[in-house]
Amino acid sequence: MNTDKKVSESQPDFDLDDPKWYLNRELTWLAFNQRMLNEAKDSRTPLLKRVFFVAVVGSNLDEFFMKRIGGLKQQVGAGVKKRSIDGMLPNEQIDACHQCYRDIMHEQQQILKQLRRLLENEDIRFHRYDELDDKQKKEMDAYFKREVFPLMTPQGIDPAHPFAFISNLSLNLLVKTSVPHTKNWYLNRVKVPSGFCQKDRKKTIAMNLTLPLNMEGLPLPINLGAEDLWRQPVVLQCARIRCIR
Repeated sequence: MNTDKKVSESQPDFDLDDPKWYLNRELTWLAFNQRMLNEAKDSRTPLLKRVFFVAVVGSNLDEFFMKRIGGLKQQVGAGVKKRSIDGMLPNEQIDACHQCYRDIMHEQQQILKQLRRLLENEDIRFHRYDELDDKQKKEMDAYFKREVFPLMTPQGIDPAHPFAFISNLSLNLLVKTSVPHTKNWYLNRVKVPSGFCQKDRKKTIAMNLTLPLNMEGLPLPINLGAEDLWRQPVVLQCARIRCIR
């Protein structure tokens, strides 16, 4: 009995309520995605698998903001002051997640640039619109007017027309226009359609306009169809917006 008592007295107290023994649920999920990026960086991984890992990380981050960050923001809005088991307040978790997210996004973009170079070595290329030759631009213009343009509807933004609802994960264009010979300018929103694929006997033209990769250098509708979407106003600027709810 005395021996047991001496052993127990020599052992330090172990407090299971101490936050230092716990990991944050949100940060560990981001760490998991960081490990997926490590797979994408590994040259031993097949090339298309590396592209797959980069894409999955992007999808996971979308879901992370929809579910995890959204839940934390609801807690902040409700005035929750209770700390998580790892000792962080909701707003502290959001700040920590944002910093980790920025690091992941920066690394993801760097890996993507490297993978695009490797894909080019395999004759898989993503061209900007301004990199196409005249024949290819003509084909793209015809494709746009035939397949995309009928689905594009400009929506004006002014006191009489409040900002339109932006659906989740959709790619939108915020277009600034003006009427010729006036100083007035107007904002318009255009939702970019997605998931197009055209096939014929000789070739396949596939486009997914929701992917920033394919939208790079293609500021619709400035390059394609501006004269049809806005017959009188002059297109001054065009910016892309992607909303995560």
